[in-house]
Amino acid sequence: MIVIGVTGGSGAGKSTVANAFGALGGHVIDADKVYHNLLEESAELRKEILQRFPDAGSAGGGIDRKSLSEIVFSDENALSELNAITHKYVIHEIEEIIGDCYRRNVPFVVIDAIALFESGTDGICDITVCVVASIEERVKRITRRDNIPEQTAIKRISAQPGSDFYLNKCDFTIVNDGSDMKPEDEVKRIYNLISGDGSRHENEHVL
Repeated sequence: MIVIGVTGGSGAGKSTVANAFGALGGHVIDADKVYHNLLEESAELRKEILQRFPDAGSAGGGIDRKSLSEIVFSDENALSELNAITHKYVIHEIEEIIGDCYRRNVPFVVIDAIALFESGTDGICDITVCVVASIEERVKRITRRDNIPEQTAIKRISAQPGSDFYLNKCDFTIVNDGSDMKPEDEVKRIYNLISGDGSRHENEHVL
């Protein structure tokens, strides 16, 4: 079973690419959704987060996600500390899901993760694909998707690695700047290249 990691900055379009892989018969794991589910289900995770970020608490011992985001996206050290807490929980849950997929003979799994490399999740992937786009395009998408001000979107992007970070680490790259080349078509081409033997390839930029 092949495990494909899809990554990229906010607004680049990694979820579009991950879902396009899923449409070819794979199971898509959205690491962000895994994290949000754990915030609701894991008392241990919430306890660790609130010990470090007590101002992010909500009634009943929950996490106010908006407050937490405002804290960590304004402070690089705070974001690193949050990631150090959450990544181990998310990776464990992803490994559980992959194990279930293996038992059900799912042909391949796609992990949609913005922090694929920072978390170490790339270590359980056979192939990595990054999705990149211009900052201007990403700002447009984030403000429209999340209904937030432009400056908030820019702050979020600034707290994340630049495109070169992903380009230097991934096996394949899809540039998703709204050109005539559809990401779904490029996903099919990449899948045809890797589905034969599941081996790693040198980085190929797909424009």
